[in-house]
Amino acid sequence: MLLCINSSVRDEGSRSRLLVDQFSAAWRDHHPGEAIAWRDVGKNPPSHPSADYITANYTSPEKRTREMVAVLEESDQLIDEIFSATHLVFGVPMYNFCVPSMLKAYIDNLVRIGRTFRVMPDGGFEGLLSGKKMVVIVAKGAIYAKGTSMESFDHVEPYMRTVFGFMGVVDMQFVAADGMDFGDEEYRDISFAKAGYELKKIVERWQLER
Repeated sequence: MLLCINSSVRDEGSRSRLLVDQFSAAWRDHHPGEAIAWRDVGKNPPSHPSADYITANYTSPEKRTREMVAVLEESDQLIDEIFSATHLVFGVPMYNFCVPSMLKAYIDNLVRIGRTFRVMPDGGFEGLLSGKKMVVIVAKGAIYAKGTSMESFDHVEPYMRTVFGFMGVVDMQFVAADGMDFGDEEYRDISFAKAGYELKKIVERWQLER
């Protein structure tokens, strides 16, 4: 199953949403009849973790009260959903050099001890979301390409690589549409078209790897 996660607060004019749509359309062409699940954390963000959430999370499952179980219910549903998917695609607009706060809240609901990672006897950590393939589509207002003066301001890819790598996702690919707000029209069009082309190629590679 392919799980598509959108995180833009915008509907019309959202380049990340358009590129996720292009990716899902290419997926359907190569996987007719296979399920696609959608989650929109931009429009419907999950709850932020609370003090009660933290307490429940670090209480062993057999000792949790009904209230604790209820506090973790939304997080458990999100985790069950991502475990059910074999392939993940994230539509991520860059907000102030990093991911939208709504996406951060979603991820904070995923990073759960005993669910998406565990502590090893030597004190290290093991991610439990292994075996999944993931693509992150990043729509950037300015131009953050390698070699530009803005390159070091891009914290989306380092963050996503770190947090999902911690949870065990190794196969991650990033596709960027640069200059969507501040690039000139020609640059913007070329960057957007290039991103769409790269996404189609990823779908084709995934098909060959199955």
